[in-house]
Amino acid sequence: MSSANRGLRIMQQYSVATIAIATLLAASTVACDDSDEARAELQKMDQECQNGNQDKARDIMLAAAEKYETFRDAYSFATSGMVDKAHINPCGPVIQQIKGQLED
Repeated sequence: MSSANRGLRIMQQYSVATIAIATLLAASTVACDDSDEARAELQKMDQECQNGNQDKARDIMLAAAEKYETFRDAYSFATSGMVDKAHINPCGPVIQQIKGQLED
């Protein structure tokens, strides 16, 4: 293989690596961009708690945990160690822990 071909091959390998790194960075940026939406869902959840509607707050919480990665991470932290997550009181300590996670 000539030195020109080796140089071209090395440049191609660096180009592929650069594209892969750029793609990963873009994907991680997109994943982090849902924090505003997660906080908006938290506000909806909080409003339902203030209205005394725990079931609606729970529905919002579970839907947000499915839809938004940032909310899912906060929800997972807040509910770690809980066995039956279907019957969580979303208006108790859980909402406070989710708030704390989303504010960090």
